[in-house]
Amino acid sequence: MKTLKKLLPLCLVLCLLVGCAPKEPAATVAPAAVADDDSFTFLTSGLASGTTLATVNGEHIITIDDYLFWLALYVDTYRSQGYPLSWDGEGTVEADFKDMILEVTSVYSFLNRHAAELGLTLSEADEARVQAEIDELKSSMGEDYAFWVSTMYRNETSFVETERAMYAGDMLYDYYFGENGILAPDEAAFAAYAAEAELYGVYNAKHILIRTVDDNRTQLSEEECARAAELANEIYERLRDIGPDEAAFDEEMFAYSEDTGLVAYPGGYEFGPGEMVPEFEYGTLALAPGEMSEIVESMFGYHIIFRLPVDKDSERLREEVLGMKWNEWMDEAQQGIDMQATDIVWEQLSISAIDEQRTALTDAYFGADAATE
Repeated sequence: MKTLKKLLPLCLVLCLLVGCAPKEPAATVAPAAVADDDSFTFLTSGLASGTTLATVNGEHIITIDDYLFWLALYVDTYRSQGYPLSWDGEGTVEADFKDMILEVTSVYSFLNRHAAELGLTLSEADEARVQAEIDELKSSMGEDYAFWVSTMYRNETSFVETERAMYAGDMLYDYYFGENGILAPDEAAFAAYAAEAELYGVYNAKHILIRTVDDNRTQLSEEECARAAELANEIYERLRDIGPDEAAFDEEMFAYSEDTGLVAYPGGYEFGPGEMVPEFEYGTLALAPGEMSEIVESMFGYHIIFRLPVDKDSERLREEVLGMKWNEWMDEAQQGIDMQATDIVWEQLSISAIDEQRTALTDAYFGADAATE
């Protein structure tokens, strides 16, 4: 399972398309949308395509082309998710956002470059996935696709290259931490991680539930709740007298538990922080593996919990551990990135102006469409 996900997969771009068009046609139509390179230069306040925006480690360059793509994508993402971006307020919103986009651009530049240095290439499946995403985008956008590309990236060729480069992180993750990754922990290491699985937010437990609510989560009558409490106490006392014994617990669980998930999860639940009701989570964490709880009451009823160890082959544990290892590797790699912005170009670059220009182009494009209907 991949731990690194692209910061914004192209398939998610489909969710942003609603934000490409204004809800009402523009009252005043700005200059008609221009194509490819002309549009790109207009969007960057006259900076030509290929202009160096920053250098990395004194030899690799980040161009205005790279930066504009990530800027536009992140602005669209923030707004589509309901986060307003205003460049006119107090504080350092524009400066901070401007710096953040340069960091994002540099990280992707590094990942793509490092994958190339290792000779990593996309698998046939990934190449097919890239093409499928692009085809879906084209199909969804129709005749608007060419315009969208012109406001996101200089031309379609460059855009497709960028989309392919987004998979560099996945390739690097597989190279270092995949099934045969050169930095992947061995089985002995995973056994040690399993013994401390709680540190990685992975818990495992089974329980006997005697419910005090019906299938609609409506509270039962006082008499029914009293019977539930009595039954829970009888089960608990029998198990307590036997002592911690998983086989005896299972026998009572299958005979009396009213947990609707028992059929699907007869071996118990592997879960993480916040996934269960707090009483169940805290009741589990109060136990060592192999221990049984006293009666724990929650909104669902009365629980008797038996905590289980986490297996070294747990997929959740492996994902958490490898995710941690990958993040550590990424942090170390980023510390080695020495990025220097080209002062004159960086000072000239105004993301609020770019945003305004891009909005004007969009309003003009869709306003012109509306005028011809």
